[in-house]
Amino acid sequence: SIFLLCMRLRHVLGGVTAAYSCYIGFQWWRALRVQRRTICAASVLYDLSFDQCDSPQAITLLLEAWNLLHTKEELGYTISSLFPLKPLFISCSRRRLAPHRFYLAMELGMLFNRMSDAENSLRFYGSALVQAELQCDKAKQASVWCNKGNVYNNTTQEYMKAVRCYERSLELNQEIHSLQEEALVNANLGLAWISLNEPAKAEDLLTQSMTSAVRLCNKSQESFISCWLGDVLLDRGETDGAETYYRRSAQIAQERGDPTNKALAHHNLGNTFWCKAARTKAQLGGGPPGPGAPPM
Repeated sequence: SIFLLCMRLRHVLGGVTAAYSCYIGFQWWRALRVQRRTICAASVLYDLSFDQCDSPQAITLLLEAWNLLHTKEELGYTISSLFPLKPLFISCSRRRLAPHRFYLAMELGMLFNRMSDAENSLRFYGSALVQAELQCDKAKQASVWCNKGNVYNNTTQEYMKAVRCYERSLELNQEIHSLQEEALVNANLGLAWISLNEPAKAEDLLTQSMTSAVRLCNKSQESFISCWLGDVLLDRGETDGAETYYRRSAQIAQERGDPTNKALAHHNLGNTFWCKAARTKAQLGGGPPGPGAPPM
């Protein structure tokens, strides 16, 4: 098909002979072979990195794969001989490599974030966003924006930047009607507003996320959001509402056999009961119920 394309292009290229058109086609074929080998080698390194979990070896393997996908060979073998078709070939090459670069960049971004290296994490998420835009893939773009928001929210504590990233992710997910991702982003956005001391906004977003989680039968997400909503209400002094959400979270965790979330819900229930006891004792003119405030 490449040779046929070149034969058809010989009139457009102006004075290019059939033999030279075939030569260009042959060089393009060689370039694609190099590109396929490069992608294959990078994929092997990518797979090997999963065996290393979060160790430095995983970072090393992924960076090696990343560098491999950015060598000059990616643009073809003896690219100068393809000069008449160079812009077209480079464009095709970038689109072909974009999915591989995207997944590598996302993996590196997540690993660096787990290592609390926000600078490198954001750098690779930025690269992932470029590749997602090159593919015109809004789902991937939304995922990148959400992950960037997580870096700002959890690692650098730049909460307004996190809000802007989450809002952009939310817009993209709404455009493609991705209810699952929309629910997740709403929850993250709610947590960011909690950090910014905006409980009303946080409650609204967490409630939206809860509604979506119930519709999707996502019990794990429903359990966590119940805990977060309980936190919002408890901070506002609404202990009865907080208790309801914490009990709901504990019940779901019990049904799912999730000891971690069950323990968290019971811990929060304990805080709620302590606050209730403190309020009751204060109303009766006594002191606090114990030696000090509960661990929040």
